[in-house]
Formats: sequence, structure tokens, C-alpha cells
Amino acid sequence: MNKSIILVIGCLAVAAAADYYMESQILETTEMPVDVTDEPTNSPASYVDDDLSAKVYSFFYKVKHEESENDYSHAESSDGKVVKGKYQVQLPDGRQQTVQYVADANGYVAQVMYDGEAQYPEFKPARTSRISSY
Repeated sequence: MNKSIILVIGCLAVAAAADYYMESQILETTEMPVDVTDEPTNSPASYVDDDLSAKVYSFFYKVKHEESENDYSHAESSDGKVVKGKYQVQLPDGRQQTVQYVADANGYVAQVMYDGEAQYPEFKPARTSRISSY
């Protein structure tokens, strides 16, 4: 019993010392990081990106998760002027949709293709029960 009381008192002492230390550090380092004027300014913050040139890039990812029936992928690349890509997705009706696209100064052109045949399960109406009136 005495050991647990001593332990609790020790923990409280450490917590109090940590609070005191943190407060003293905050009081010593409270300087304004920027100039604050009495005049409010309504001008928006300025952001300048000097390099507006198109970037060269490429990426690819694929997800195939049997349990959730997720199956899709996407690949894209750019030479800085033309973007080319392809993505595939497994549709709920069993078909796979593939989209190949090109985007350049003339716009976006996509070719959409479907593999497989759509499968629709037989419709079974839900069983209804009579609701008694009050």
C-alpha cells in the first residue's frame, strides 16, 4: 500500500515538474515570427512558380483483391507535351472495361473497349409480409 502511494506521489511530482519546465520554455521563446502591423491587409498571399513547363513522368499501379472483387489498373506517361495512358476496371456485370487515351494540345481522345459478356443474375423478388394495421 505504501509503495503504491509513493509511486503515485512520484508520478505527480514528475508531471508537475514537466508542466513547469514547458511553461518556462514557452515564456522564454514567445517571439512573433513575422512583423505584425496595426494595418490589416486584404491582399491574397502570393505564390509564384517560376517553372511552369510541362513535366515528364510515368506511373503504373494495379489492384487485384479477390475477396472484395476489386480488379483495376492504371498506367500513364507524359513526355511533357503528350499524355498517354490506359486503365482497366472489372465491372459489376462481369465485363472488363479498358480505356486507352491520349491528351495533347488538340484535346482528350479516349477509346473505350469491353471484354467479356455482361452477366445478370436472375431477379428474385423479396419476400413480403403483411403488416397488420393498428
